[in-house]
Order: sequence, then C-alpha cells, then structure tokens
Amino acid sequence: MTAPLLTLTGLHCSRGGVPVLEDVSLTLHAGEAVVVRGPNGSGKTTLLRTIAGLQPATGGWMVRDGDAIAYLPHANGVKGTLSVAENLAFWAGIHGVDRVDAALEAFALGQLRNRRAQTLSAGQKRQLALARLLVTGRPFWLLDEPTDSLDEASVRLFADLARAH
Repeated sequence: MTAPLLTLTGLHCSRGGVPVLEDVSLTLHAGEAVVVRGPNGSGKTTLLRTIAGLQPATGGWMVRDGDAIAYLPHANGVKGTLSVAENLAFWAGIHGVDRVDAALEAFALGQLRNRRAQTLSAGQKRQLALARLLVTGRPFWLLDEPTDSLDEASVRLFADLARAH
C-alpha cells in the first residue's frame, strides 16, 4: 500500500489564539475524499489552513507532502485584470506545466478564455479558481467551500471532475 497523503494524529488548531479544534485524527490515501462539515466558526477553515501549512498546529502531529497539495481557499484568488487564460497560464508557469487548454475545456471556460476575470460572474470566477486545481497537477486537493456561487450544472461538473481525480 502507498503512503498516505495525509496523517493527522491528535491535532489541535487555534484561531487568533483561541482553541477551535482539539484531538483531530485522520488518515487519507490517494483516491479518498473527506468532507468536513460544521456550523460557522467551528474551525473548518482553520483546519484546512493548518493542513495547507498556512498556520501552525498548536498540538498533535501532522504528516503531509506540502508539494502534493493544491489549496483552494474560500476566496477565489483570481486576478481581475488578467484574462481567464492568463490567470491559468500564471499558475501553469509557477508549476512548470502546460495544462491551460485542458483546464479551460474541463470547466467549460473555453468561450471565456480572453475575457478579463473582473467581468465574470461570481460563479464563473469560482469555476476559474477550480480550473486552477487542474493546472497544478497536484494529487491532493484541499478545498474550502468549493461549490460556493456555482450553479447546479457547474456543481455536477465539479463533482464529476473530483470523482475522476
């Protein structure tokens, strides 16, 4: 069996110095998915940010390959003055890959490739942010509210792509 993508053992997380999660344990292998649910303020985003390496755990133990992670936060991280294709090309350049056309096609963004991102609807901006996951080529997707602002068809498209990933 291959090594897990993520192992959490007794992990503790805080936000602003206030403990929000205690004793979280989880092992995640390639091909598996976990959905973290809970009320607002319960620590879901804090957990994701900790796994992504954006903030330290306050206790416990975590093993992960940070180079395997593609993190999509709640904010889309889309540069409004760039076109859809330019946004993806930026990330493709960082990761040293050429997957822009495949990502545009996968998320049905081909017809929008030359539009400035600032002119997109909220749902289209979210699709663009999700397309960035495909551009990275990373096997471990860490997603914070990935279907926010997506219409029903886009949610189905994303679900199909996530299952195939």
